[in-house]
Amino acid sequence: MLGDARFNSKGTQIYNQMKPWLGKGILTINGETWHSRRKLLTKAFHFQILQDFLPVMNNQVQTLVNDILPKVADTGKPEDISMFVKNYTMDVICEAAMGVDMDVQRKPNEEYPKAIRCLTRVIVDKAVAPRLWFEPLFALTHPQYLEYRKSLRVVQRFTDHLIKTRRQNLSEREEEYTEKKKRLAFLDLLLDASDNGKLVTDQDIKDEV
Repeated sequence: MLGDARFNSKGTQIYNQMKPWLGKGILTINGETWHSRRKLLTKAFHFQILQDFLPVMNNQVQTLVNDILPKVADTGKPEDISMFVKNYTMDVICEAAMGVDMDVQRKPNEEYPKAIRCLTRVIVDKAVAPRLWFEPLFALTHPQYLEYRKSLRVVQRFTDHLIKTRRQNLSEREEEYTEKKKRLAFLDLLLDASDNGKLVTDQDIKDEV
């Protein structure tokens, strides 16, 4: 029963609230579409592929430990480091998933990380306040509605540009991978799958990234 895609259904409303940001990817879809997409993405999460990204995690944690945390430790005052850890996590995810070093830890107030933080806050607000599921009420009552709409545009514009650029350079990356055994980012694996006719459109790829 648990292996049957017909019974693998997510709660509708809260996942619908994520779709303006996350699209119709594996996190938000159900049923047979989810099952076929999951099979396609399985190779991207093979243990060996994940292990290949350990250098990314190690490099980013060196930035956190050697460059970021000492600056707050030297104050001699208690400090909430949760935001620094979130920035580290975003750096790891961006480099592993999209092949881009965003340097969020050193530049936390750049447009893209600010947009991600805004979208995350709004999703949490919607999760605990169902009235915000209705767009008119959301627009009228939420203090960050305009920032939320702007953040959606920022993230979507960034992802569109990234997919277009990396698709154009795909052949060069394949040659580099063959010669240097370079690890492929999650986005590269999706682009490869797209070229094989399994993910046809850039929108499919955008929804997963």
